[in-house]
Amino acid sequence: MGQVAEQKKEETKRTRRGNGEGSITKRKSDGLWQSSITIGINPKTGDPQRKFFYGKERKDVAKKLNIALVDLANNNLSDSKNLTTGNWLEIWLETYGKINLKPRTYESYESFIRLHIKPDLGKIKLKDLKSRDVQKLYNNKFKNGRTDKKGGLGVRSVERIHTVLNLALNQAVAEKYIPTNPTKGAKLPKKDNNKEARFFTLEEQEKFIAYLNEASRYDFAMLLDLGTGLRRGELLALKWIDVNWEQKTLKIRRSLGRTKDKDDLTKSTLTLDSPKTKKSNRLVPIPEPLFVKLQEYKNTQDKTKKIAGKLWKENGLIFCTDLGKPLEPRNFNRRFDSLTEKAKIVDVSPHCMRHTYATRLLESNVHIKVVQELLGHSSITMTLDLYSHVIDNVKQEAIAQLNQFLIIKEKSPSQETQEEDKEKE
Repeated sequence: MGQVAEQKKEETKRTRRGNGEGSITKRKSDGLWQSSITIGINPKTGDPQRKFFYGKERKDVAKKLNIALVDLANNNLSDSKNLTTGNWLEIWLETYGKINLKPRTYESYESFIRLHIKPDLGKIKLKDLKSRDVQKLYNNKFKNGRTDKKGGLGVRSVERIHTVLNLALNQAVAEKYIPTNPTKGAKLPKKDNNKEARFFTLEEQEKFIAYLNEASRYDFAMLLDLGTGLRRGELLALKWIDVNWEQKTLKIRRSLGRTKDKDDLTKSTLTLDSPKTKKSNRLVPIPEPLFVKLQEYKNTQDKTKKIAGKLWKENGLIFCTDLGKPLEPRNFNRRFDSLTEKAKIVDVSPHCMRHTYATRLLESNVHIKVVQELLGHSSITMTLDLYSHVIDNVKQEAIAQLNQFLIIKEKSPSQETQEEDKEKE
């Protein structure tokens, strides 16, 4: 009995193959040998597709299986020949995006695929997609890719298109739809290091602050932003538990944004999510004048909460409506535009306040590494690229100060003669 069991175990061992290579088994119903392999995903349903092989002898099935594996590696199986790049992007986003991506990231990826990638590459069969097709996409988007037809996309936007396409095609390689990823041979446009981040000059900053009404929650949020450099989403997601009243700091650990429903892109909700990057989780000190005003603001909100009574929805948010609900980011933008228009400040966006914060720090000779940490940039290179113009100015000021220590006094002719005489002695 033990010998029979051992023989069956050995037979089973011989019929199995590694993961992804199929397996060979004998069917009890008719005695035929059988094997199957996964050849991809159905472009319409997103379900796995399998190909089956049958034979009277095990060796016959093994031969069919080996041939199929070679065809699969070379992308020659008929089931995947007609899959277009557009089909695959939809499958990838539905199958992997909904599970692995944050809601706002998913929304962003869906938008890039729908508006920028599919119109250019969607009809090309996935197996026929080449690096030159991808390169042409990047070139076109950089030159004239804006949806409003007013010029090209910025370098960062083209980089995001590359990120989405690269991820999707990497998965296509993993599932053996294509042998290599076509994005690997394409080149992204070079960053324009001469493009300066727009920030308030000292005069503009004073004018802007003069128009702020501290009784307005939006206006006080902007004042706090000028003193902390937070991203809009981080600012509007602040909660009172994030304030350390003893150390006078803010803990940045979430972001607020309007996010589309993954299953119905016509619907959207305000959601609190984790910050942009790991570096975005950080401590930011509150300037003393703002700290005092923050305490006053809390007292005002406590009074508002009492007036609202049972209608108040407790979210713990610092910046919220009269009923405790999150503020609408678009209204924040509208208020900023209204204020800058009154102050006659042009060519600015709410992100300008963040750039202004960083610029004031650098102008005060704060070390670039400290500025990076306070801003929550993922790398110091990003900080250097964004504020290179400010750093250049700081360098000039540093050199001017250094000159004071390198003043070389001219010697009189008599002094030179005396020194020569000493050398001769």
